[in-house]
Amino acid sequence: MYKTLEGVTTSAEAMAKAGLNWNVKLTDIYTPDKLIPGKKAIVRETDGLVYGIVSDRYMPVQHPDAFAWFDGAVTAGQATYEVVGNVDDGGRVWIEARLPNVIGILGEEIRKYILLVNSHNGTSALQIYYTTIRVVCQNRLAMAKRKADFNFYARHTSNVHEKMNTAQNIMGLAGNYFANWQTQAQRLAEQQLPGDGFERMMNAAFGKSGLDELSDIEQRDKVAVGVLLKSGKGMDNPAIQGTKWAAYNALVEHIDYNKTSRGSEDAHTKNVMFGVGAAVKERAWDYLLRN
Repeated sequence: MYKTLEGVTTSAEAMAKAGLNWNVKLTDIYTPDKLIPGKKAIVRETDGLVYGIVSDRYMPVQHPDAFAWFDGAVTAGQATYEVVGNVDDGGRVWIEARLPNVIGILGEEIRKYILLVNSHNGTSALQIYYTTIRVVCQNRLAMAKRKADFNFYARHTSNVHEKMNTAQNIMGLAGNYFANWQTQAQRLAEQQLPGDGFERMMNAAFGKSGLDELSDIEQRDKVAVGVLLKSGKGMDNPAIQGTKWAAYNALVEHIDYNKTSRGSEDAHTKNVMFGVGAAVKERAWDYLLRN
């Protein structure tokens, strides 16, 4: 579930528009006859929905605390709030802001974003990612997820609010990250995919070595990506045809739009942004840069 944020200038407005203007709290957990020590339940205050069980060291981060620090960048014109969303009925909440200017790759426009993610289910930290989206097809090309790439990661423990003070540095570091990303993307756009490069990219994307045999599902995915390599969005641009850039974008289009996830739209969003689909794209990107 997500909402677009045209004209929204504060994270509080964004949360209200998406129905996410609520808080969570920690509550004790009991068996029928005694308190369970060292454990707490994360509970939504409005209706008592339980998001998860955590240790008593866990520190909830409310939405205003998680996102309001970024309002200054929006007010200063350094970013524009664009989308807010959640999965797992609010168990993970995110807001995305677009940065000014675009990256140009062989005549294509790539938009730059910062994605802020907060969770209430005890499974992930408060995180901030850099990400890019190819305008011609709206493919989510990359999320800076590795520790070498992303610049903010704070577990929900007693010092989480102290760490959030350092999140202000995220805007200053964005320029370096996107300049490096553009260099990598340009390299892929200038290099032709070798004869067996497509097969090897797909195997690497699925975590296979060399040309190891794919499962039936992986084989079907490979065929679908091959079709998109010829007919996908933006593939009529002669400048990218036959390049590693084209192969990567065909894979991303399949993951983001063609491949279905079991369950709801929620499941698909999780897969594309945080789950297996995101990992497949990351492995393909790494393979193409190395080979």
